[in-house]
Amino acid sequence: MKSYTNEKMLIIFLNQLAWFVAAFATLLGLEVVLISLLAGYPPNNFSFLLWEKFHFFLRYLLQEPVETLSFILIDKPLFKIEALQESPATVIWGLHYYGVTLFTHIVVAILASRALNKHRLSKSALLSFPIKGTTLFIFSSLFLYLSSCCTSGANWIIHTWILAVVFNPYTASATLLEIYNNIQSWFIWLQYLMAASGAYLIFLKLKK
Repeated sequence: MKSYTNEKMLIIFLNQLAWFVAAFATLLGLEVVLISLLAGYPPNNFSFLLWEKFHFFLRYLLQEPVETLSFILIDKPLFKIEALQESPATVIWGLHYYGVTLFTHIVVAILASRALNKHRLSKSALLSFPIKGTTLFIFSSLFLYLSSCCTSGANWIIHTWILAVVFNPYTASATLLEIYNNIQSWFIWLQYLMAASGAYLIFLKLKK
């Protein structure tokens, strides 16, 4: 009887894990497809921070664990998905997945896997899933680099989009630049507000 229970629990776990992986991969796929269509270039490069500099981080993790973990999980993206132009070597666009970005994706993938595991691919799964909340939650954590923007790195995706508009040679104007200079200090608070609103909407949906 105990063996049967363990086998049943293992099957449930594997089924849940399969839905989680599918949901996580779907999230990444949708983001990459969306950016590829908007930028006009498909991704052709993937880089993983821990894989490329594993020995470096392992050595410093033993010496300065707090600083190293902060550097890995907060300061640097854990992996990047990019569109590269070979000649000359140029990054056209890049999605940078930081620790907080992966955290939001994991939370959303867990919520999606629970709904899918319970209702399968049905209307009930869609109705039980907090679409508005997870959309805000995901967008609050996405960081995008665009070569057309006047920036040396990735910014919050909405900040990057506004930069692309402000510094677009066809739409740029002194008025747009002035508006941007006046509101840029508020982007971090807008990002926090979006994350909090998304989390609140998710909570309300799950509470029902």
